[in-house]
Amino acid sequence: MDISAWDLYWVFRLDNIHNLLTVTIGVTIILAAVGSFILTALWEDKDKQTGDGKVFRWARTKYLPTCLVLLLALIAKVFLPTTREMAAIVVLPRLAQSQVVTEKLPAEAAELYGMLKQWLKKEIAEDAKEAAGVDSPNNR
Repeated sequence: MDISAWDLYWVFRLDNIHNLLTVTIGVTIILAAVGSFILTALWEDKDKQTGDGKVFRWARTKYLPTCLVLLLALIAKVFLPTTREMAAIVVLPRLAQSQVVTEKLPAEAAELYGMLKQWLKKEIAEDAKEAAGVDSPNNR
């Protein structure tokens, strides 16, 4: 199971999509707040208006779509994963199941482990010799 360039492109675009949603949410919050003030003003002055239903027509055509955009953007922001989360969901499992990781890497890791183990044994032996030489009664 390979990772295509298209998959990686969208994984790396997720942070930009999140930023766009953040801006959209900010703008729609401002528009909704302004709309709330206008709606309140129109509601209080509805007796002075010419024509019934002007407030509700304005709310239906301007205010409710703004609130709907805000709601959809909030839902999208909550459920859309970030680049790091999507990498953990998509990329890491595919890498863990790749042939390089399952076949070649264990052999190389075992070789590195053996080399590390030999080096540690050598260092411990040298430290033991130095400690024995410093603490020996002949050096006093």
